[in-house]
Amino acid sequence: MEQIQDVEITDEQGTRVLRDELIELAETGKQFRRIVFEDVDGEELAYLTTLSSAYAPVEVMSIYTLRTMIEILFRELKQYTNIESFHSQSLNGVLFEIFCTLIGYVLVEWFRQRHPLRGGVPEAIRTIRTRWNTSLRTYG
Repeated sequence: MEQIQDVEITDEQGTRVLRDELIELAETGKQFRRIVFEDVDGEELAYLTTLSSAYAPVEVMSIYTLRTMIEILFRELKQYTNIESFHSQSLNGVLFEIFCTLIGYVLVEWFRQRHPLRGGVPEAIRTIRTRWNTSLRTYG
């Protein structure tokens, strides 16, 4: 293990430690970069990557966080919108279906932000389908 750098991050939540290391995995013999983020409670979150040290540790954490959010979005789109099969045979028709699905998903997420419900996306879709023409009480 080779230490690249240790960084202390201080903000309104307190001081946290970020370790940037080069490690070698015994099974592969290859070197990887490990970034370990320790929060104010002492819990560690580790990122194992092949990205070079040209990327700052915080950038690596941001890249992987965004990647995870994109994967969650794709999983939810496949799970709740049936976007795996299309009705149209033309490219223009498929693109139209994808854009309509994305617009619908954004509207469902907007609805969930405005009217918090238990049950996540499925419950929001069910509520929209059954009560689309009635008023909902507002949440402050």
